[in-house]
Amino acid sequence: MSKEVHDAVKAVARDSGKGKFLTVQRSAHDSMPLKWEFPGGGVDETDDSIKDAALRELEEETGLEGEIVSHGDSGKVELEDRILEFHIFEVEVSGKDVELSGEHRDFQWVSKEKIRKLDSGERMQRDMEAIDEWERTS
Repeated sequence: MSKEVHDAVKAVARDSGKGKFLTVQRSAHDSMPLKWEFPGGGVDETDDSIKDAALRELEEETGLEGEIVSHGDSGKVELEDRILEFHIFEVEVSGKDVELSGEHRDFQWVSKEKIRKLDSGERMQRDMEAIDEWERTS
């Protein structure tokens, strides 16, 4: 029996003036507790597109609104009951006043070098590959 593939999104908010990215730390009671990640989640039936899902997730998790700048894919993750296909978006945000949802306990604006040192697991490191590709092509 094959597993269903579901789209998932990550919204990478960048402070272009300082070269920093917004990272959020998962809450202690969630899966992958206290790991750092980019805001994101699943695509809902209410979303018109995966772009809309990325912007919705960013706003739900951080209170920030933004505009999509770049899009990339950062691979698939096989879970016990389904496969998640990740789409990663670079988002230009209109502000930096973050208001976290209950899904996360902390946030940081950090450089790429610091992201690579965060306790984040494999997922975020794959996301960094997409960011590197954006920088090579821009």
